Amino acid sequence: MNTENHPSAKIILRRPQDNQILLIGRTIDDQIGLEPVGGRIETDFKNKLSETFEDCVLREVNEELGIKATITHYIGSYYFFWSIKENACSNCVLFLGNIISDHEPFPHHSDGCGLSISPVWVTLNEIKARNLPIRSYHIGLEDLLVKAANLINT
Repeated sequence: MNTENHPSAKIILRRPQDNQILLIGRTIDDQIGLEPVGGRIETDFKNKLSETFEDCVLREVNEELGIKATITHYIGSYYFFWSIKENACSNCVLFLGNIISDHEPFPHHSDGCGLSISPVWVTLNEIKARNLPIRSYHIGLEDLLVKAANLINT
């Protein structure tokens, strides 16, 4: 059996003065689902080098949204099996962070896999009400979003 496991780093972003967070809307099979910004750890097997989860997530924020961020908290981890690639799974470390760029994120565009993504601002109340299009196969993500929203409110 040929399987792939992808360690990934994701981040929930906010501006310190707002009660909103930035997620990305990713369109798969003509349906949008919200998720944190981030992606797979880059690893150089030949030279035995790898990014840290922290380095990965900050690079991905810049690549996917064209903005800079800082990490403030570790939130937890979740996983999902890919709907677009059989026998692939991503285990995701999730952080909370602040946007430090003075410009808005990139608008709607395609990610490295050819999928459509766009930045989406959501309120803490929407998160706590669990009223967001989070894909059911992102196991544990919704609870972690609520955990982050509660942390922001304290």
